Amino acid sequence: MDRVAIRVENLGKKFRIGTTPERYHTLRDTLVENAAAPWRKVRAVMQRKTGPGTPDGKGTIWALRGVSFEVPRGQI
Repeated sequence: MDRVAIRVENLGKKFRIGTTPERYHTLRDTLVENAAAPWRKVRAVMQRKTGPGTPDGKGTIWALRGVSFEVPRGQI
């Protein structure tokens, strides 16, 4: 019988620097975004955007990286 209750391997948490957190999206927001998606693609091609998900010069910082641990049964 395995005495390990919780096992975590290579846990990481990354934060984007210089960005605002995303707000809650409603159904209306999702529908409008999907309707506008083709136009955004055309605009990106016209502006020669560097690619999807480009952080615009903003960096990231790792708060946790590669953390592993085990919690045995009966332990907190």
